[in-house]
Amino acid sequence: MRRFLLVLLMMGLAISGAHALEDLNPTEENSWEFPTSTDPWAESLVDLRHLNEDVAGQSGFIRRSEDGSEFVRGDGEPIRFWAAHGPQGTAEQLSDEDAATAARWLARMGVNMVRMGSNLNPKHEGAAITDVDEDALHTTWRAVAFYKQEGIYANISPWWGHSWPVQHIPPEWGIEGIGGDQPEGVLGAMFFDPTLQEAYRNWMRRLLTDTNPYTGIPLRDDPALAIIQIQNEDTLLFHTLHGMAAGPRRIMETQFHDWAVERYGSLEAALDAWNSDAVEGDDADAGRLGVPHPWFLTDDGRGNMNEQRARDTFRFLSEVQRAFYADMKRFIREDLGCPHLIDASNFKSADVRYMDDAERWTFTAVDTIASNDYYGATHVGDHAGYMIEPGDHFAALSATQSLRLPVGKKQVAGHPFILTETLWVPPIPYKPEGPILLAAYGAMNGIDGIFWAGPRRPTWTHGSPYRPWIPDEGQGHPFNKWDSADPAAMGTFPAAALIYRLGLVQPGPVVIREARSLDSMFAREEPVISEGFSFDPNRHTLEEAIQAEARQFDGLPFLVGRVEALYDTDPDLTEVMDLSPYIDTDTVRSATGELTMQPEPGLFTMDAPRAQGVTGFLNDAGGRFELSDVTIESGDAFASVTVVPLDGEPLAESGQVLVQVGALTRATGWRTEPATFQRGEQELEGLRIEHTGTLPWRVANTDVTVTIRNPGLTRATLLDPNGAPVGPVEVRTGEGELTIPCPPETMYIVVE
Repeated sequence: MRRFLLVLLMMGLAISGAHALEDLNPTEENSWEFPTSTDPWAESLVDLRHLNEDVAGQSGFIRRSEDGSEFVRGDGEPIRFWAAHGPQGTAEQLSDEDAATAARWLARMGVNMVRMGSNLNPKHEGAAITDVDEDALHTTWRAVAFYKQEGIYANISPWWGHSWPVQHIPPEWGIEGIGGDQPEGVLGAMFFDPTLQEAYRNWMRRLLTDTNPYTGIPLRDDPALAIIQIQNEDTLLFHTLHGMAAGPRRIMETQFHDWAVERYGSLEAALDAWNSDAVEGDDADAGRLGVPHPWFLTDDGRGNMNEQRARDTFRFLSEVQRAFYADMKRFIREDLGCPHLIDASNFKSADVRYMDDAERWTFTAVDTIASNDYYGATHVGDHAGYMIEPGDHFAALSATQSLRLPVGKKQVAGHPFILTETLWVPPIPYKPEGPILLAAYGAMNGIDGIFWAGPRRPTWTHGSPYRPWIPDEGQGHPFNKWDSADPAAMGTFPAAALIYRLGLVQPGPVVIREARSLDSMFAREEPVISEGFSFDPNRHTLEEAIQAEARQFDGLPFLVGRVEALYDTDPDLTEVMDLSPYIDTDTVRSATGELTMQPEPGLFTMDAPRAQGVTGFLNDAGGRFELSDVTIESGDAFASVTVVPLDGEPLAESGQVLVQVGALTRATGWRTEPATFQRGEQELEGLRIEHTGTLPWRVANTDVTVTIRNPGLTRATLLDPNGAPVGPVEVRTGEGELTIPCPPETMYIVVE
């Protein structure tokens, strides 16, 4: 497979950089001003609230399908989750009115699940470690109640070690190395420290078994809670393990000693198998064996320590992590009496290619497999991990050019797979492509839930930028990066939610089913396929990103069909479909025949009976696109044009059709200039942000004409960004078809 992909690249299917230097900025001359407010209870012709149940959980608890690989409702109906990180605020900050508005608006936009990062750990002075943050507890309970009323299920993630600064942890809690001014972190400690584990159990007991005062029942009895995620973004297989506090580390080293003695029969036999290779932390007299930095377990670190010791260390850490998740599932399910689905975590390993399969294997101790993955620009700045500032630099490729999508995941057979965090991360300009690409390929690949980061306010992002207290010296305020509630992203939710939730594109076949033995995984042998590298500015160095990008490009099969993994089984069961009919020098087609990517100039085409459209550099791609029932003509530099039925019928027969246009969006006054900049030791051609602009958003005028071949359609109505009717659109009728010249400010048109 690896050789096959390399041959394809040599044939010419390579990442294009044609538009890396263009920001395509909307200006006041070629764009329209986006309104900043909405009434989610007002009339809307694209209100998708009806897709949800009247009350979330009314049919019973969400569970797995018979084969374990999908979600079904309590009544057995299959369900996918088009989801978001809904605004929770705190019990004081988010009023009842705002909470109800947020729930109603997300339901209207097609959302049927919200993920809540609760962070129940105590934060008040004088607290015991077993205490619960009461505000976080009530905020979570209240959010479940409000979202439930709009048919939106809850996914609760109650612990994220990264969000608990060590200076907030008093030393008297007794976790050595954590607390006061001690530098070690809390990441990794939950897997080993019994004090922290007992505290976690108490937090969960309060969250799940106390009566929710906003619903009158405890969460353990509430089917509106669909998934309980044990913890967010922590793993024993990532670089953060190196910063583990002294106390939990010594527990880990003791357990490793005992594990090695049991595996080899004696410490002497273990050391002999490791050729007496010594690691920092080894203390035979104290009964401890050191665990090296995870880098030694990566492919880059291979050869820098005894190979057998590296394999044993990798196996030990994986087995401990899997056992932890199994025990926490047992505690939640049996001790607390919760029938809900359990998710382990959503992170990745230190080496995507050689270690991620083991990470996913640890997750199989619970019900669902989760991953966080973002798509964004190469962004360099002093605070690029969380905000965009004047003077920052960036370069960007559309996903239609890079051919890498966050839903391109090796799924685990027999387990639902959810993408618990995703976003087209600013300052990338190509955000309108994100929801449509993930909806189409997510449905084709059988991804069971897609969660968008943000919104941070009850409706559209509006008001002040993220850091308004930083002086504006004529170049604009810094902007928050992690928000989807803008016209380019969430504005394209309606068609995307319909495609994804209703399955308007066909599911693809399994094109690769890789069977792996545990010995193969722990030996870090080359897999048949792995996922592309996902750069996280808060987790990776720029050098790591450069190195990973240079050696990983397995993304093409994910555009053809589903990729699955089987663990702890015979590798001879691996099956690889012949992909050559679907991949050539300039095109990648799905095995269903409905989805196509062309990396030059950058074009996605969707042609299914109930979903048709194009996304990318439309003018450069020729400007005219003939699909089965729809013709799209566009002079737009970049846009996403999608046509879907609102009544679920094929487009050729539908009586009510949505035409949705996603256009380039920037804050008013946003300005960039071409520039050369450094990313690590790499010199890049890109853009310098001269001015971050101010809200409101400006949305590029569209140049789109859509013709639908359906004799029953006779009229079109332009809607405003909130879905309310604005007025009729002049149309042209032909023999069995209707042509709609879209006004420049088009976001939604309903055709009837």
